[in-house]
Amino acid sequence: MSQTEVVIETIKLTPKEQDDLHRASREAQLSPSALAKKFVLDGLAHWYLERAVRLYVEGKASLSGAAHYARIGVEQMMDELRQRGIAFTPSADDFFDELNSLADLFKAPDLRKVATELREHPELWETDDTP
Repeated sequence: MSQTEVVIETIKLTPKEQDDLHRASREAQLSPSALAKKFVLDGLAHWYLERAVRLYVEGKASLSGAAHYARIGVEQMMDELRQRGIAFTPSADDFFDELNSLADLFKAPDLRKVATELREHPELWETDDTP
């Protein structure tokens, strides 16, 4: 059986903040420390998502890169962008990354091979139909 190392992080609360935490913990039927941990983890997830959206909007991350940074799937990232009214067009790299993910998921080495060949030979799929 493997054990996960646990560390203790302390925070300082005002008496009112402590009262609020204890009241919420009673309502949630969780200990104050369990609820505080949940709040921290939810806050971190929110922070990573906000940062990922910002990186995508600034062009510093691809769609799949932003999803990876936010620790969510590409489809969930697309939903998040859609809800925020942020236009997105998956890049060819995003498409090929998703093909590779599907190849891993379905244990399909032939799909990975095709994705690699298409990525390496854009002349097979790019067109000159640009207006």
